[in-house]
Amino acid sequence: MKPLANLLQQWEIEAIAAVGESVSYNPQWHQLMDGTVEAGSTVIVRYVGYRQGKKLLYRAKVSQPENLHPPVSPSQPENVPHSSLQ
Repeated sequence: MKPLANLLQQWEIEAIAAVGESVSYNPQWHQLMDGTVEAGSTVIVRYVGYRQGKKLLYRAKVSQPENLHPPVSPSQPENVPHSSLQ
């Protein structure tokens, strides 16, 4: 086990969830990075949060799953060759 992990375990500090994990949104434990979602909706953990028992130390930063966001198209005009944009 790594020294930092040992120290966190000694202090009984736990990660709220792992990065990339899908979890149910709980506004008490999660900070939504953008947009709005209802409590209980599925979100993706982007940054780890920590708690010590029931005490919140740092909220996990979460965002909506990618498939809920409309795809972002490049801001390049259509039918224009790449070489003429330089």
